[in-house]
Amino acid sequence: MAEEKTFAASLGIEAFTAKELGFTLSGKYDAIPEDKKDAYLAIQENIKNAAASRIAASVQRAATAKDPGLEMGGPVISGYEYVDIMCASPRKPWLSPPWINLPHKVVAGNELIVHRAALLINPLPGPGGTPTGRHVLGNRDVRVTFNLLNVTTATPVDPAFWTGSFPGLPPVMTLFDWVIVHPDPGPNPQIFELNVTFDCLDPEQPYAAFATRWWDLDTDPGWPWFLPGPTVPPVFPQWRNPAPLRYLVYTE
Repeated sequence: MAEEKTFAASLGIEAFTAKELGFTLSGKYDAIPEDKKDAYLAIQENIKNAAASRIAASVQRAATAKDPGLEMGGPVISGYEYVDIMCASPRKPWLSPPWINLPHKVVAGNELIVHRAALLINPLPGPGGTPTGRHVLGNRDVRVTFNLLNVTTATPVDPAFWTGSFPGLPPVMTLFDWVIVHPDPGPNPQIFELNVTFDCLDPEQPYAAFATRWWDLDTDPGWPWFLPGPTVPPVFPQWRNPAPLRYLVYTE
């Protein structure tokens, strides 16, 4: 992780958590148990360094290819995208070894899970040398919202909001997390869908984005097919785009 952090820093790519930037969380969320906070923060630091390294490699490729888009969000001006947000499938931390911090899209009621999203701001100049996304969004009041829908009952869950102000030059990457415990659904499992949005609260700078892609952390070993014919290979972590992020909550 130290090498990843050094590589990203050498390119001026920094990653921060929302809390480190002074953002505040409101709405529906659950607290991290006090005896788990140190372990949780250590996980956050590892994820932050790895994410910064990944986006640094992307910036390096984009700069070399003279492609400032970085496949980010809107508005889009002449192919240049200022900001984007993406998220990951839920994790179930603090389980018994060897399943600690296990990613999974099937979770039990009354089980603490963590959703994470990464906000990316384009550090490369726009068309014709126009200001970067970082310069445009500097000193702006912004909000990141975790919107959750109970697909089974077709009812929304109270959302959670991260709100705050960017510094004069915002970081390229900011990580937002949301801890939630679903109540036991009873005899019928329920499917939930997560959508994550970003918007700038300054009415004169109405920048916005929503997560159209998400990192599927959950692996699928595939079925043990007994019938003749080709087998289905296992599914490894991958990007999902633009499929909705859905997961199941059941009674354990």
